[in-house]
Amino acid sequence: MATGLRERKKLAVKTALEQTALRLFMEKGYDDTTVEEITEAVDVSTRTFFRYFATKDEVLFAHQEARIDAIRAFFAKRDQDEPLKDTVHGLVDFFADDLAENADLLVVQATVYRQARLPAGIIRLRQDELIESIAAGLARHMGRSAGIRPVVIATATMCAIELAARRWFAEGREGDLQAMVADSFGDLMQTLAL
Repeated sequence: MATGLRERKKLAVKTALEQTALRLFMEKGYDDTTVEEITEAVDVSTRTFFRYFATKDEVLFAHQEARIDAIRAFFAKRDQDEPLKDTVHGLVDFFADDLAENADLLVVQATVYRQARLPAGIIRLRQDELIESIAAGLARHMGRSAGIRPVVIATATMCAIELAARRWFAEGREGDLQAMVADSFGDLMQTLAL
């Protein structure tokens, strides 16, 4: 029972650090927010912050590991004989739901990308992690003869998601994000003839 309580406390601290950091990024700007300000607002030491996040930018991607695990779980549940078109349609639903569930985080990430001096390499690395996860799932589904096609489909998938998110922001975040993702994927599937 004590271990459960300790884990809950650790999760509460991590969540508080994350939520406070994201709030400060929006209020003050990413570049003008220090780790010290985040930890002071949560009333913990900077050392505590670095137990959970190696760098400030990691807060922006705190859900990356869970998202990758969810992508793996998505592919693990797919029937091996399922047509590729149906698998990609399933990805549409997966990402539409994921973006809708994490819309607040998406707003903070997009704001930081536009305003901060966050190195483009960090953003690209995180996108590449998602692309690799999708490509690995597609490759297992498609078999050894797939060649480079899983990587092409995964890369195009991430581009379609990014375009949908950009459209959502351009329309003042008023549109139906899930529908925009579905439209973007529909265009992708027509282009790839899936």
